[in-house]
Amino acid sequence: MRRFASFDWSSYAHERHGILARYDFYVLERLLILFLLLSGILIALNWINLTIRGFADLVSDAQAFSILLRYALFALPNSILKALALAAFAASVYVAYRMSTDREMAVLQASGASPARLLRPFLAFGVLAMLLASVLVHKAVPESKRENARLRVEIQTDVTQIRVKAGSFFFPLDRTAVFVGGVDEDGAFRNVFIHYARDRGDELTYYADTGRILTTLAGPILELSEGSTHFWNPEVNSLAQANYESARLNLSKFTQALTTSPPTTRQETTAGLLRRMHDPAMQEIGADRGFLVEIQHRLARSFSAALFPFIGAAAIAAGSASRGRRVLAIIISLVVVIILQLMIDHYYSKARSGEASAFMVHLPLFLGLIFLSVSIVGTGVMPPGLRRWWNHRTA
Repeated sequence: MRRFASFDWSSYAHERHGILARYDFYVLERLLILFLLLSGILIALNWINLTIRGFADLVSDAQAFSILLRYALFALPNSILKALALAAFAASVYVAYRMSTDREMAVLQASGASPARLLRPFLAFGVLAMLLASVLVHKAVPESKRENARLRVEIQTDVTQIRVKAGSFFFPLDRTAVFVGGVDEDGAFRNVFIHYARDRGDELTYYADTGRILTTLAGPILELSEGSTHFWNPEVNSLAQANYESARLNLSKFTQALTTSPPTTRQETTAGLLRRMHDPAMQEIGADRGFLVEIQHRLARSFSAALFPFIGAAAIAAGSASRGRRVLAIIISLVVVIILQLMIDHYYSKARSGEASAFMVHLPLFLGLIFLSVSIVGTGVMPPGLRRWWNHRTA
């Protein structure tokens, strides 16, 4: 009895605190290693899926290797974002399941650690996933989409790289149709037809026996020989025709509209959307609502990266009593995460079309928090004070 009274409780508490600190690093290390492995596999699959569709068109147009490399790099941030939430959820579920089956959590709980304390590294892992998702969704992904759009415009406007398809119509530029009867060995075109619809509504049509693209300091020039031009004015319903022996068209004028178009909401960073949303000109035409919808959707995607892994870990803790309950908890948490993600996408599309409020994209996150709270209340994964209050209420 005297020996028990002289027990050093302060040194025991300090040692227990050190054990739990090592436990945090141990679990977090396992989570990060598995997350990197799973995310690497999922990113590779998403990246290949996104790039292979664009590669088919670029390769058929005989684009340079540098163009293919830039296209692949610009698709990488979006591939990482799509794989991040699923990889974080899978890593959290697997680590919690292994710790539960190996009785590691049971041993720590027997030493006095609360279930809420054991879930702390999973919460820290979710916060890290949220920070990574925030960098991607607010900055990296919009900029990559903008650069990808600029690359496509660069490919469209670089008329010297256009692969002429002799004997059939093709559309190398916006609102432009071209037909070339044949191509000589020196690069000259035969039987050229060009139809161009301008912004103001009128249309220009060129016919020529021969044509050739010339590169000058003023930009690419299309030189036509022995042909005629037709100008259609819809305002007065008139068609004017003029014959020529030689004509030159500055192709840079055809591509100017493509290069000066502003970025879309999905191609603008969140900081840029906030600036444009407070622009009086944008508020006057009602464009600020589209910016608000996009910002709220990005916030929801960031928060879901932290919520989904914690839902998985809490569900495993809820079913830690037996193996059957643990498997059932994995299935239920997976179904819940899939439903929540589908709801986020659904309300985002509804908000973009004006059928729902921009803040409705956060409703699935609120439902996810309710599911998480039910798991916490049902299994005692709660702080000691809250648990004493709950026991008193349900006694």
